[in-house]
Amino acid sequence: MDKKQIFSFAVMVMLVVAVSFFFRDTNRVEENEETEVEFNETDSVWSERGYVVETRIDNVEYMFTESTDLEKEEIVYNTEKVLQELQENFGINKDNIHVKLLYQTSENEATVDNSSNRVIIMQDEDASIGAVVSRFSDQKLPAWLSTGLELYWTSNENEYMDISEVNEWVIRAHELDGRDYGDAWFVPGFIDAEYTEAAHDIAHLFVKYLDEEGYLHDVVSFFVHGHGSNETLKQHWRSFTGITDAQLDVSYKYVYNYQHFLFELTRGKVNASFRGDNWEEETIIDHLTYMNETIEYVEDWFNYELEEELVVHMYREHASQYDHIPTTSQIITVYNVHDESSLWLVSYHVANIIKERSGLTSDFYPFTEGVVEAIHDEVISDLQFEGDNRVTHSMEEVYHNQDNETNRKILENYHVINGEPFEPGEGVDYRSFMFANSFLAFEYDDRFSSHQYSPDMDNYIEDLDGYIKSSSFILYLIEQQGKDDFLKVFESIEAFEEIYGATLEEMVAEWKTFIQVE
Repeated sequence: MDKKQIFSFAVMVMLVVAVSFFFRDTNRVEENEETEVEFNETDSVWSERGYVVETRIDNVEYMFTESTDLEKEEIVYNTEKVLQELQENFGINKDNIHVKLLYQTSENEATVDNSSNRVIIMQDEDASIGAVVSRFSDQKLPAWLSTGLELYWTSNENEYMDISEVNEWVIRAHELDGRDYGDAWFVPGFIDAEYTEAAHDIAHLFVKYLDEEGYLHDVVSFFVHGHGSNETLKQHWRSFTGITDAQLDVSYKYVYNYQHFLFELTRGKVNASFRGDNWEEETIIDHLTYMNETIEYVEDWFNYELEEELVVHMYREHASQYDHIPTTSQIITVYNVHDESSLWLVSYHVANIIKERSGLTSDFYPFTEGVVEAIHDEVISDLQFEGDNRVTHSMEEVYHNQDNETNRKILENYHVINGEPFEPGEGVDYRSFMFANSFLAFEYDDRFSSHQYSPDMDNYIEDLDGYIKSSSFILYLIEQQGKDDFLKVFESIEAFEEIYGATLEEMVAEWKTFIQVE
């Protein structure tokens, strides 16, 4: 190539570079023009709730209470950057979801139903950091990862602690407070506020580390799609901290108060969601321990193992005329959690769910109706959880108010079955109480009778009309010859006389004599 050709080639390269810079700058201008936002006044409904201006970009509506233009623009730009990063890096597309992002300058403003399509951002509120990522990942990402991603994409990394400080926090939390790093650090008011403050810096640095090492995409995929394992994640955590026995607690999940739930906690076969604040960790761990013991007990009773966790919604407040709302086949609801008797019906609900899932049914309706109550009675009696204080209270009421024949009969019945008279303040043997309480079912037939068992059904026996009577009879049969023989007649009532050496009617009469009805 001669000098003339070289010169021509150099000019051509310079022209190409100049044109590329021109178009790049032009595109940047166009991009900036596209991201400019215009804020409009809100309608009357939202303005009454304290929201003043709003704007919309694609499927995201941004609504603000009083704030400066700079604050509004920064929030919109940062949120759009986060959404762009989510789409480019992880394929999480905001076009598939409609969201209202509500920015509030004080907690008392803008009371609004916090449904799953709304993200509430509080001014100067650390608890809001990560809410956008969490919502657009369909709440699948934990708080530490959601927070870390938002800070990594939008914040100045020079403002955060270094790795030596991270190690100090991790070691201190583990050794002094028994609290490994995880979403529990992010739940407002759950642990010391200093941990929550440090949690954000640690999340930012951990996400930065995962990205630099090439692990970030896999970690996000683990939570969104279930690809990978907890052990791999914990190994990344140990490599990041440099502490060989460091643990990453994945049992808690801070859910940014979506649909009024504050956080989730998974222990054993229970996935519990907690509503309200000021939760006492010791109490909820005790409750979840009891629930898992109950599940194990009922699984063994039915010889059936649950394939997935039971979902439990737990409320601090007394939000119903009952402490417990009847469960569905999917969810158990417990109210008034910090009342030690709040688990009174959990064993009943667990037994009902496992019975349904196991497919175990009886051709004799009283057994179908009574078996769940019988298991509930067994669990309360055998596990002796503090929930039985209701039984104690009930018996003490009976003891102090022996003003009618029914009350006197209950006390007499308890004495005969238990072998010792009831004494206030000494607790109650639940088995004895349950059998003694059967007397009430005969005294108040209308109150305890079944709504589905009727004289026109096969093998109708009036003395077993109602779940209290039938459950008492079931427990009596189990005490006579064991659970296995009972399950045989549960599945086929026709085998009753062969198994027990007496007719069904004869065994009912024997049971009634035992509980002193006749």
